[in-house]
Amino acid sequence: MALSLHHGQRIVLDQVGGFADGVAVKEVGVETFRLCREL
Repeated sequence: MALSLHHGQRIVLDQVGGFADGVAVKEVGVETFRLCREL
């Protein structure tokens, strides 16, 4: 999310760490990104 917010667009990561099931994602969701940009 931080990288996407920094670049002003959703970024797809090459790889993600699996420190917890369901936490790490390669690309943030459209609506989640939109809401976070407004904060």
